[in-house]
Amino acid sequence: MSSDNDASHPQEFSLANWWQISKRVVQKVQQDNMSLIAAGVAFYFLLAIFPLLAALVSMYGLFVDHETLNQHINLLVGVIPEQSRAILEAQIKNLLSTDNRALSLGFIFSFLLTLWSGGKGSVALITACNITYQEGKNRSFFKMIVIRVLLTLATVLIMLLMLLLIVGIPLVLSSVSEINQSLVDWITWPTLLLLFNLSLASLYKYAPHRESAKWRWVTPGAVLATLFWLVGSYFFNLYISEYASYNETYGSMGSVVILLMWFYVTAYTILLGAEINAASELQTLKDTTTGDEKPRGERGAYVANNGPETK
Repeated sequence: MSSDNDASHPQEFSLANWWQISKRVVQKVQQDNMSLIAAGVAFYFLLAIFPLLAALVSMYGLFVDHETLNQHINLLVGVIPEQSRAILEAQIKNLLSTDNRALSLGFIFSFLLTLWSGGKGSVALITACNITYQEGKNRSFFKMIVIRVLLTLATVLIMLLMLLLIVGIPLVLSSVSEINQSLVDWITWPTLLLLFNLSLASLYKYAPHRESAKWRWVTPGAVLATLFWLVGSYFFNLYISEYASYNETYGSMGSVVILLMWFYVTAYTILLGAEINAASELQTLKDTTTGDEKPRGERGAYVANNGPETK
């Protein structure tokens, strides 16, 4: 094992190191007002979800008919709290009422416009990641636009891949032998969680305005954020099912509030993962960025340049 403060991999940290990282995370969560930032990100998620759904429907609709598309996308929407699904299902039905699947210039323009509208969530995530990693806006305007569009497009493609996995895994398994639904679920949902985990790691690596961290330094936060999201979503669903009375309090807006609160839980866990990664990088003197080892001050990332001597 490497000496304290000289780890080249998070696995080399001692229990004492992880205790220091945990205390740093708690301090940064309070210092960064993370609950307020997560609320802002959740709001932009709400603004972005409908354009993203439109982009997903447009892309997936090129390959399947309306009935199949509606059935498959409703499976994906199944991760949303039950009390809020009706909003998204109604929007999906509305999108399917117009057949715009022809691959024309108008379709491409509409698709790109939808991607741009859905980029509000991407911009919010990038800004929030900058805060957790203590970075400013260090990219050119053109590069920021490109990253925004790429991140939004990647989100749509990941949702599309999730759809294909939800549909494809049962088909593949059934072609091999007869299987029951519980076995399908035990294979499908861990696969989707793995994809979600890889997506988070990629977000932490490429979204902040800094020199990219090595994959090993974005993995701990991604894994823990995935676990926290699972636990947080479970207890949130349990709370709104058994104890909360949003519909009584907010009336017809209850389902919207529930959806916004679920986005808040999701945003908070994503940002908590970023805080864990940043705190881990601050625990070592080694260069955590990609490429050859560089001296401190020349690594292009605040947390990589400022190790345990200054924190």
